[in-house]
Amino acid sequence: GSPTSYLRRPMIIEGLQLPGSRFATVIHPSARVSSLAQIGYNVLLMAGVVITSNAVLGNHLCILPNTVIHHDVQIGDYSLIGSNIVIAGFTRIGKNCYIGSGSNMINGIEIGDGTLVGMGTNVIRSLPAYKKAVGNPARIIGDVP
Repeated sequence: GSPTSYLRRPMIIEGLQLPGSRFATVIHPSARVSSLAQIGYNVLLMAGVVITSNAVLGNHLCILPNTVIHHDVQIGDYSLIGSNIVIAGFTRIGKNCYIGSGSNMINGIEIGDGTLVGMGTNVIRSLPAYKKAVGNPARIIGDVP
């Protein structure tokens, strides 16, 4: 998935017409996952990823290297999380979001479904669904088509 194709992920995956039991969850040996975290199916956790206590990861996720997901974070199905991201505690990321590499999320915010957060963005306020946000601090620059 890329910023131009991430919204098609559900259609592509569902088009396979496979039951959830057929999908693998792959966790790199250097990733660290709390025993108190919940991870769905068809999830890829790459090298250096850290998932802390009580995080809830949905299905069909891809989390790129060296990303840290703090306690009590929720990430919705089909989302793509780039590399070197920090998502602070009690943050909720909706379904089918794209979070660009190098971004940071302050604790307790919500990112709406389908939202695209550009690379290196610092999100300090909640973002509504289907918006594009970039910058430091994040500002909305448009709608996701």
